[in-house]
Amino acid sequence: MGKKADADAFAVVTGLLVDTLRDAVRAAALGRGDALGLAAKLGGRGRLDKALALWESTAQTFAEAQSAALDKKLALINALSTVSRMTA
Repeated sequence: MGKKADADAFAVVTGLLVDTLRDAVRAAALGRGDALGLAAKLGGRGRLDKALALWESTAQTFAEAQSAALDKKLALINALSTVSRMTA
């Protein structure tokens, strides 16, 4: 794959992850479930601040990786590790 295809693939994957986290935070705030059950795993309304921080930090990590030419694979691994830790 070329650099353009790699960049496009990274944008799609990170966009999906950020959108999924956004939907989970929204569902948790409304006291509802989401399609993947992440809202409940993030702690529902009781831990909404942590869920919101996770969503925001994930989005920021990916934005910084894109704009500063950081290691995109490392950014993705770090974000997925954080999500995994928060939803365990």
